[in-house]
Amino acid sequence: MLQENEITVCVKTFMRDNIPGVGCVVERLVRSIRQWYPNIHISVADDSTLEVIQRRSAELWPRFDNLKVINLPYDSGVGAGRNAAIRNASTKYCVVVDDDMIFVQDTDLLFLLESLLEQEFDMIAGIVHTDGGHTPYEGSLDVIDGVMLQLPVMYTGEIHQCDIVHNFLLSRRKTFLKNPWAPEL
Repeated sequence: MLQENEITVCVKTFMRDNIPGVGCVVERLVRSIRQWYPNIHISVADDSTLEVIQRRSAELWPRFDNLKVINLPYDSGVGAGRNAAIRNASTKYCVVVDDDMIFVQDTDLLFLLESLLEQEFDMIAGIVHTDGGHTPYEGSLDVIDGVMLQLPVMYTGEIHQCDIVHNFLLSRRKTFLKNPWAPEL
């Protein structure tokens, strides 16, 4: 049986500590992860200013167990940060999310992992919701008459194939390491 301790949630964060109505977005994300997955591994890559990194190291990160932080040079970028968070993971599977997301009761990482393994996909994405409901941002790409077009997704059940998805991705760690984000992003 699959367990949550087989997965690391990887997140890259940058200086979003005082968002009105939210506060620190990465703290909100980590709290939501801990609510639904109290023992899952979390790897955070932080390329904020030295002042923010020092404050988080002293005041924020010690509040959470099973969390590793990689402090990166200022403004290293999302690609370098995601790659660092994945390299820092020690589990076979990683989930990559943005720091302004939250996990909710319906965030079912074990279902995603089971689907990844059953369907023999390299990567699987989760559905992202906003306060208004499901945020459709999935599509398929095809070249027709020499022009690349975005086509609607052919929904075939709970799992369907897409070329365009939100940044809520689950894959084997080795797949992410073999296909890293461009560090200049």
